[in-house]
Amino acid sequence: MSEKSPSNLWTKKAMAFLIRTEHQLWGKHSEDVLAKLFTLGFTNKFLQEKMFGWNKKLTKRSLESWGIEKTNSDSLVFDKGIVIPYIKNKKLTKLFISGFDGNKIGKTIKLPGSSEVPVFWQTNSKDLLISGDMLLSSYLNQEYGEKFDIINLCEDEIENLKSLEKKIDLYRKIFIFKLNPQKVKAFLSCEQIVFIEDNPFDKNFNLDFV
Repeated sequence: MSEKSPSNLWTKKAMAFLIRTEHQLWGKHSEDVLAKLFTLGFTNKFLQEKMFGWNKKLTKRSLESWGIEKTNSDSLVFDKGIVIPYIKNKKLTKLFISGFDGNKIGKTIKLPGSSEVPVFWQTNSKDLLISGDMLLSSYLNQEYGEKFDIINLCEDEIENLKSLEKKIDLYRKIFIFKLNPQKVKAFLSCEQIVFIEDNPFDKNFNLDFV
C-alpha cells in the first residue's frame, strides 16, 4: 500500500481551506446544511470534534498553487458542499467534499493531493466496517466507532485491499457499504464478508445483531 503523504504546501493550503469552511458551517446562512446533517443523524458534538466544514460556493484554484502535479484537469475544483477532513496523528492527511445543494446530498469526492492511504479508524474490534463514501463512513464512526474498526475506501484506493488482506482476514466479520461487490472480490477473498444494501442513515437501521 502506498504511503505517499500530502506535500507540506498542500497541507498548509488544505488546513486554511478547512478552517475557513468550518467557520462557514457554524456561521450565518448555513442553517439548511446543519439541518440536513441533523436529519441524517449527525450530532453537533461529532461535527465539531471532526471539524466538518461547509463550502458555500463552487470555487477553483490552480493546481500549482496547492503543490499538485498536473492531472486531467487544469485546475482544482472545490464543489459546493460539506467538507470532511481526515486528521491522523494531529495532521490533516485527506479532504473530502460531499456535494450538497438544496435538500439533496451528492457524491463525495476526495480532494486531489490527499494521502493515498485509506482512512482507518481502529478500536481493536473483532469486526470491521468498510464504506466507499466518506460521509457515510463518518456517520458509521459516530454511531459504531466504539464497537467496530472502520475503513473508508475510495474507488481509486480499492486495490489497497490486496495489501490489507492479511490484516483484514483477522476480523470475525466484515461489513461492506457502497462499494462494487465485483471490484471488492477482485482484491479481497474472505469468507466473512457481508455486503450491506440497507441504508445506515435510515432510522430503523442498526448493527446490534452482531
